[in-house]
This record gives sequence, structure tokens and C-alpha cells, in this order.
Amino acid sequence: MSKKIVVSGINLVDGGTLSVYYDFLDSVIESENYKRNDYIILVSQKELFKKYRDKLKIIEFPKSKKVGY
Repeated sequence: MSKKIVVSGINLVDGGTLSVYYDFLDSVIESENYKRNDYIILVSQKELFKKYRDKLKIIEFPKSKKVGY
């Protein structure tokens, strides 16, 4: 029985935290854990996650990160 795993990174667009998110997603792919579980990845810009789109479900929230006030 597979699990549904939702990982939110909607506020990550650059810097170290985005690198950590990429490292996590890379480990999911390398371990082939995505074959045993359904991963839903929440992001603010799908464009930053093109390399994962064939293996993980990516949902974009483009208005989640406000630029300026």
C-alpha cells in the first residue's frame, strides 16, 4: 500500500533552503522511493522543478510568495 506524501516548498525560490529541497527530492529519486509512494510537491514556480516532473506530481502556487510589500 503506497502512502501519499505532500511536501511544501511554496516559499522556496532561491538560496540555501531551495538547495536543501532539491537535495531531498534528489534523494527521493535516487532511492526510488517515488515508486513506492505518491509524492505531491508544492512549489511557487514549476519552472524551477522541471527535472522532477516525470517522477513526482508538482503543484504550483505562483501567488504564494509575495515580492515586496
